Amino acid sequence: MPRDASDEAPRRTRRPGVAQQALTFVLRALQVGVVAWLLVRWDSPRLGSLVYLKDSLVVLLAVFFLGKLVYDTLFYDRFRP
Repeated sequence: MPRDASDEAPRRTRRPGVAQQALTFVLRALQVGVVAWLLVRWDSPRLGSLVYLKDSLVVLLAVFFLGKLVYDTLFYDRFRP
């Protein structure tokens, strides 16, 4: 006898545990840190006096992305069905 789709129990999605979330957070934070460090260390002769502006923007964007990373890590369950 064929089973009807309504007979089946709803599937539960498997969410990552705390250890998986922590590992993902650390790896992504390292990625942001390495990219920011490389961009700050990169010297372009074309920028001239705008080097300080470039460094400020790189640090600002790194802080923004790290904040977003912390927010997404702490409130992960809220955005999943």
